[in-house]
Amino acid sequence: MPQIRSSSGTEIFFKTLHHKNILLPIPLNGMRKHVSVTFSKCLILALFFMVKSTGTYAQDTLSPRLQKELDAQQYTKIIAEDAPKSYDYPAEAVYLIGMAYYLQNDDFDCIKYMNLAIGKDPGLAKAFYIKGMAMGFENENEKAIQVMQTAISIDPANSEYHTALGDIYFKAEAYPQALAAYQDAIKQAHPVERAYTMIPQVYFAQNKKDKALQAFYNAKEKLPKQSESYRIALYNIGLLENLKPDYDKAEAVLTELLNLAPENYRAMAELMQSLYGKKEYEKASPWRTKLYEAYAAGKLKNNLKTSFCYAQFTWKDKRIEAFEKFDAPKEKGDVKYVFYIMGADEKMEYKLQTEYIPTIGNDAHAMKYNLCKDAGDIHLTYNIQYGESPDFETMKKDVISVLDGKVKVVE
Repeated sequence: MPQIRSSSGTEIFFKTLHHKNILLPIPLNGMRKHVSVTFSKCLILALFFMVKSTGTYAQDTLSPRLQKELDAQQYTKIIAEDAPKSYDYPAEAVYLIGMAYYLQNDDFDCIKYMNLAIGKDPGLAKAFYIKGMAMGFENENEKAIQVMQTAISIDPANSEYHTALGDIYFKAEAYPQALAAYQDAIKQAHPVERAYTMIPQVYFAQNKKDKALQAFYNAKEKLPKQSESYRIALYNIGLLENLKPDYDKAEAVLTELLNLAPENYRAMAELMQSLYGKKEYEKASPWRTKLYEAYAAGKLKNNLKTSFCYAQFTWKDKRIEAFEKFDAPKEKGDVKYVFYIMGADEKMEYKLQTEYIPTIGNDAHAMKYNLCKDAGDIHLTYNIQYGESPDFETMKKDVISVLDGKVKVVE
């Protein structure tokens, strides 16, 4: 799961819960790589300022140069040339050296230089902040919480610090404390966008889907419409409305999202679920075509790389997710359509799927697929066959018949 480490300290990756493409920003976990070295306004103070005399430097003339090198991703240069001389550097310059280590994913040395910067200037809130972030990566959650609380005590109006504290609590599964921290973050004069999208994630983690949905609606009202956070809110509103289900509301927000981001392929698949839920199959057809075109062009990644979820429905206490694979079947047993049978705990119990039957000649009316059950070591073939392009309503009816025990197994 890709995670972003930026010079502002913010860490985000996207979580997928089973086959539903739940797009939620989650901090402090997974793999890391930096993609940006632009400091956030709330994190970096003005570069040109007077500091207390430290060693031979009465005025900090080093920080502007170090920041330019950070912006140019010259981390190894900073570490090689400046780290050995850092004991004579002022606090701000030492902090920037620590940032070079942070952006190289060297949390041990990052903490070392943040400590040195703090020793030179105990009021340097951003040094406590990055130290806390690095400790979070090292899974020292209790220490990270204490350090982040110190950063907040120095600069209580900084929304990013409150958000980071919430991230650490969230990682530790201390959800009430995480929620309180994120709520403090959005109360500040310049709230961090991500705090708005993390509040519903806290609710979602506690299986409070209604509160999560309402929190995403609140985020939608507060976030800038051109921001990525706004798009994340729209996507998740659509997803959660589909789960209720309220397909009209889901369709409305997903259509808005696709107007803002015409190549958001996750949203296309989610919108298809809304339209299939309303039995508007012809209206869904152009979106299926767009997904196939994107697949042919190599544009689809992650969970959309080989298949997509185009419909869902319920049977008793189970939710069934209907998937379609992009590749045309070639060999006997190749799967084209899959129905994931989800239990009450949202874990997959087994699959019903169409398996390819090779035919001789070019008989357009020949059966192409058997309906089969795949449950790990158990494989069953049912007395149901389909042609080249089975319609969804027929397959759905057959799946429910299998679940009701009304279909015979082929001996």
